[in-house]
Amino acid sequence: MTFEYMKIKDALDSLGYQTEEIDLSFRKAYIFKYKGTSICLCLIDIGAPMAGAELEILLALGVEYIILMGGVGVLNPNIARWTIIVPNKAIRDEGTSYHYEKPAPYAFPSSRLSSLIKEVLRKRGLRFVEGAVWTTDAFYRETSAKRRAFMQGGAVCVDMEASALFSIARFRGKDLAAVFYAGDYVGEDGWDLRIEEDHEQKSRRVSEVLLEVSLKSLHKVRIEK
Repeated sequence: MTFEYMKIKDALDSLGYQTEEIDLSFRKAYIFKYKGTSICLCLIDIGAPMAGAELEILLALGVEYIILMGGVGVLNPNIARWTIIVPNKAIRDEGTSYHYEKPAPYAFPSSRLSSLIKEVLRKRGLRFVEGAVWTTDAFYRETSAKRRAFMQGGAVCVDMEASALFSIARFRGKDLAAVFYAGDYVGEDGWDLRIEEDHEQKSRRVSEVLLEVSLKSLHKVRIEK
């Protein structure tokens, strides 16, 4: 599961994968094979409610293992842009997850799938940061007070979907984990988009890296089932 801005379909095409397009009514998805494992690439909407609805449909259609890929805002300016982030939990500052799990501070990814993602990253010699992702889908409520409190709770980055998707997958008995790259900086005194030289090229490269890591992880979890 990923987003239009990641341009993963373009990456699949450039790498020579043969994809079959399917219409899921809400979004386009693409089926292809990776080392004999059937993979579905689904381009999802931004925000927990829509992304959660799209995950529900994918699970009803038989998807078993899911990796969420995307860019996230970072809370620590020392986390450089493009750094890979593997969330070990998500702060539930959205509403969708509370329809699937009892109230609690955190939602958790699949430990099995997260471990495989980290294993693949280490074998490739890729540095990554591990920590909590703060999930909120209220655009203008990323307040300084919340930022400080959630950083004390282990948050290193902020997104809009992870905690809801973790909760839905756990409720449905499926494995879902996430791998992100560091994007903009959500700071105490303001926001920095952190545009860099050769930005588009670097963006394509990190998307390709997350794709490769996700494919290897999904293949491993499938064959080790």
